[in-house]
Amino acid sequence: MDEWDLLDEVDVIALWPNEHKKNVESAKWQERKEALEVLSNLIEKNPRLSTASMTIYGELMDNLKKIIAHDSNINVVIAALRVVTKLANGLRDRFSCFISMIWSVVLDKSKDKKNTVRIAVGETLDAISDVCSTERLTKDLCEHLSKPNPQSKQCLCAFLTRYFVRQTTVQIEFAKAVLPIVVKLASDSDPSVRDAACNTLGSARRLLGKGLDAFLGPIVTEKAKLDKVKIISIFVALLCFSLLS
Repeated sequence: MDEWDLLDEVDVIALWPNEHKKNVESAKWQERKEALEVLSNLIEKNPRLSTASMTIYGELMDNLKKIIAHDSNINVVIAALRVVTKLANGLRDRFSCFISMIWSVVLDKSKDKKNTVRIAVGETLDAISDVCSTERLTKDLCEHLSKPNPQSKQCLCAFLTRYFVRQTTVQIEFAKAVLPIVVKLASDSDPSVRDAACNTLGSARRLLGKGLDAFLGPIVTEKAKLDKVKIISIFVALLCFSLLS
């Protein structure tokens, strides 16, 4: 049990002023942004969200999906991503009912050229992966990892690195699905993607130990990459130890 478990559930949708609910679809980006920020602040003040009826979030999630996928203003997109992040944190495992609606849309935004958007995407990916099973996440994640966009590959490898850091064990089926793709990315033509992939492999080695070697065949003769994976593994292990101390 943690502090969140002791909090009362709050229906923030009921607290969200009707004017702001309508303004999520306003033609003015400033009004869309303000509406989302008001909701974000409400969730921050009431971090445990009501799960009495999940249907109260349905229209909101549909609007968030549309904004993340199609809104032309990055400030509005970032505000929408932050709301999704806080919804995942506030609903925890109950958020999983929205995975089919939102997960792929957030993954697709990892290709955005703006670093500020990709940072917000990373935070949302982290929050969702903390409250949903890997079985629900794997298929779409692998599809997006395999897409050609370098920003997307780098962003998603960075997400996986952080994901493995937060885990104490790893689901073997998840590892079998994602790690062959990451190993392939370790030989990508873009150096930033190669570095990000090696970081992910190093983070995974902390959990898998020598079990990671089963995936490393394509780069087994590339000493520089293997050395980087080993160094990252040691660094991550020390980081995790310090966090537990």
